[in-house]
Amino acid sequence: MATARDLIANSLVDIGAFGPGESIPGPQSVQALRRLNQMLGGWALEPLTMTFQSREVFPLIAGKGGTGTSTPTLGPYTIGPGGDFDTTRPAASSIIGCGLYNPQPGTPNELPRTVYTDDAYRAIIVKDFGSPYFAGMYYNATYASGFGSISLWPVPSVATYSFVLYRLSQVSEFADLTTDYALPPGAADALEWSLARVLAIPYGRPWTAQLEQQCNHVVGIYQRGNTDMVDLALDPVLSARPGIWNILSDGTH
Repeated sequence: MATARDLIANSLVDIGAFGPGESIPGPQSVQALRRLNQMLGGWALEPLTMTFQSREVFPLIAGKGGTGTSTPTLGPYTIGPGGDFDTTRPAASSIIGCGLYNPQPGTPNELPRTVYTDDAYRAIIVKDFGSPYFAGMYYNATYASGFGSISLWPVPSVATYSFVLYRLSQVSEFADLTTDYALPPGAADALEWSLARVLAIPYGRPWTAQLEQQCNHVVGIYQRGNTDMVDLALDPVLSARPGIWNILSDGTH
């Protein structure tokens, strides 16, 4: 468990701005908290600072998820605090998969769906084509009002099924200076030394090679701990033999 005040105090001691046990004035603490949360915002763009995969399930609205050209309220789903999908706004790089959840009585199941790239979604000719099942999702990392937007294709014509989002998640931002947060192994050290590097400049403290080495060491340990196993993929070009097998020549042509 750690509070933002603990991390800030340790970081300022690391760079020699304050002594051990010395009280950090309120304005400096508030400013450091702002810097800490800004740093976590940057970490949200780095896959190796993501600590776990989250699975979130959201109900769907019939006819919603298209362009909204004729009916704006049936346009893309907003995602973010207070949005259609009420959760934290994801970074585009954190989305790793999606699914269609079928709550069929007795045998509920989930069908894997495709995450469309910008090019793939742009190539869809009839974007408002409807179907009971959607084949994939497209995430547009908009930030108006703090919302990203999710389009589904085909646009679900029924509200029977739910949308499942898989994404990488990290340590949440700190709401205040005093709340205790449970942090994953290695996170406290990585946050402390990364924040020390950020605070060294405004406090006019030299950032030495020894401090840089220590920061890189603890951040590296944390990032290595967040490296997951993945399925090994093999390009078909390396495994498939093109052409037709000829039994007379014992080869392909």
